[in-house]
Amino acid sequence: MGLPFVEWIDDPKQLFVCAKCGTCLTGIKHLVSESFRGGTGTAYLFNHVINVNMTESIRRVMTTGTHWVRDIDCRYCNSRVGWFYEMALKEDQQYKEGHFILELALTKRIPGMVDIVAQKRMKSDAASSSGESGSSNNPSVSSLSFEEEKEDVTV
Repeated sequence: MGLPFVEWIDDPKQLFVCAKCGTCLTGIKHLVSESFRGGTGTAYLFNHVINVNMTESIRRVMTTGTHWVRDIDCRYCNSRVGWFYEMALKEDQQYKEGHFILELALTKRIPGMVDIVAQKRMKSDAASSSGESGSSNNPSVSSLSFEEEKEDVTV
């Protein structure tokens, strides 16, 4: 059968990945709300999630009312990571429909590229201010200047 195809979200700030295997699930730019609770504790509501398999739709009674949901599992390792809202029976809960819940205990936050570059720059700045010298013939990411690059777009 082979390995499942795994996508990656390009979010420069922060990513959420499966806690068990590290498969990318979503980025912070898709976060809708941090005010949710799951079976394992704090959970976040997202409008876009990738690399998940959904179970059949089931009726579940929750603290905010009855909802039709699908549990979502990591596509790579099959670990449960949250659920998807199919339908809310209460009108004031219908904003959840079509959105995903990821439980923080079942996922990990990792920095996006902007955070990684910023961390490397801070380390480089701290090293240079303390008098440490780096290898000049082996440039690191912290020495890159993105402002100098020009994007070539052909329409």
